[in-house]
Amino acid sequence: YAPPFSAAIDSVNAAAYVAENLCDHRLRKIDIREYFAYMEDMSSQPDWVMLDVRHVKQAAPYVEKFGSDRWISLPYNEIRDRYRELPEDKTMIIICNAGSRSYEIQRFLDYEGYDNSFVLAGGINVVRRMNISWLPQSTR
Repeated sequence: YAPPFSAAIDSVNAAAYVAENLCDHRLRKIDIREYFAYMEDMSSQPDWVMLDVRHVKQAAPYVEKFGSDRWISLPYNEIRDRYRELPEDKTMIIICNAGSRSYEIQRFLDYEGYDNSFVLAGGINVVRRMNISWLPQSTR
C-alpha cells in the first residue's frame, strides 16, 4: 500500500470483489468439511492432489508426511515456469498461507487451460488454528 500512488481497497470493496468472483465462478473453493474429510482418508478421492504454492521449506513437512504424489510443492514464484509439470488429469486443491495467492494461481492455471482446481479458502492458516490431528507435528 502506497498512499501517494493509490488508495487502499477498503474491506467492503474487497468483500464485494470476492463475492463477485464467487458468483461469476472465477473463484472455485473447496468446502472446509470436504477438505478435512479428504485429509482424514485420502483414498476417498483418488484423483485429488494438493498443490502447495508456499515456500519449499513450508511445504516440506507436508510432502514428507503425505508423499509427493499427493502433496505437490510448487512455489508461487516458480509456477509460471513450471506449471506444465502439474497433472492435467487430477483435481488440484491449491494451498497457500491465507488463500489470496491460491486464487491468483487458480486464475493463471485457468488461463493456461487447467480448469481442474479449487482453492482452500483461508489457506493453511485456518487449518493450523484448528489444531487438526493429521497436520505434520512440526507445523502445529
